[in-house]
Amino acid sequence: MEILPLCFKFWTICGLWRPVRYYSSVSKFFYDSYSCVTVLVLFSFTLLEFVDIALNFGNVDDFTSNAFLFLTMIGVCYKVAHTFMKRLQIICIRDMLYDEICRPENMEEQRILDNCANACRSNTVNLGIIIMSSIVFFLVGPLLHDVNDRVLPFRAWLPYSLSSLPVFYLTYLHQSLAIISAGLVSVASDTFISGLMIQACGQLDILKCRLANLHESHNFEMAINDTFHREEAILKMCIRHHNHIFKFAALVEKTFNHVVLFQCFISAFVVCTTTLTLLNHQLLSIEFITIIVYFLSIVFQLLVYCWYGNEVILKSIEVTDAVFEMDWIRLPASMKKDLIMIMMRAERAIKFTSGYVLTLSLDSYVAILKLSYTTFNVLQRSS
Repeated sequence: MEILPLCFKFWTICGLWRPVRYYSSVSKFFYDSYSCVTVLVLFSFTLLEFVDIALNFGNVDDFTSNAFLFLTMIGVCYKVAHTFMKRLQIICIRDMLYDEICRPENMEEQRILDNCANACRSNTVNLGIIIMSSIVFFLVGPLLHDVNDRVLPFRAWLPYSLSSLPVFYLTYLHQSLAIISAGLVSVASDTFISGLMIQACGQLDILKCRLANLHESHNFEMAINDTFHREEAILKMCIRHHNHIFKFAALVEKTFNHVVLFQCFISAFVVCTTTLTLLNHQLLSIEFITIIVYFLSIVFQLLVYCWYGNEVILKSIEVTDAVFEMDWIRLPASMKKDLIMIMMRAERAIKFTSGYVLTLSLDSYVAILKLSYTTFNVLQRSS
């Protein structure tokens, strides 16, 4: 079974992940050229937004009206660069989930992995719908104006005049391609990281399942010693599986913690700036609805991180309960000691953090929203 196929497909569309089937030099050249064009469109659009922000830095209203999108584009550019630089680590993380010890051994374990795959797919689709809906509103809004007004979807500094209609349409196309690519990159990157958290939860559920069913390996036709030897082999596999999950989580943490930190910072600031922007638009106008949908996409991105980070914490602690609830009384002393070691290690919960600063949990989610509200009050008073 493929791991997070939708995320890799979106990365491929954005030019960030060349498919393995492109093995010929010609196909590699064309895809690499396509990647260069995509990245150039994204970074050039971000640069033009930065210049506009710099020129309007003294005006709070102009700054906040464009800052939320600029920060999002900065985050997207960082995710693009990170995906290119961490390609080998991403492949290594994916291969860890293909390890034999992580593969299902029965229908119950297969069901657990299927549920994880469905959750990952659902998050990707839901976030994709929300982000693409906001992009559609952004792009459709200017079309409601007269074409002679030359209204672009986004504010940006331009080194040329829009008096010519072909130039206007080319600029409109540039911004459209940039924002669509940015949306796909955000969906792929954010749901990939949260998807890895879901996979970690699935592996912890499989581990608990194997521990709980350890006593079911007993067969009355087998000798007692043979039964204990079999159970001991299964227990050793569980210990290796537990260690494998810790290594997997540590590698994910090392690879993506700075991306998560950047996203949390951006989300906190974007939530307050979009709220400020809403105050300047008429209720139920196309601009108001656009900002609302964009606001929901940012909140959902942050929620996905914190929700599944919290789930990993809870499920890693539940391993201790699975050990205690199993039929451990009849086991020999050596196996009981191994179980105690598993319980002691499970007491240290697996945690995903943002930059080793903020633990991803529901408490952190509430704290970030409170910080956004505080920042909103400060900006509102200064405007």
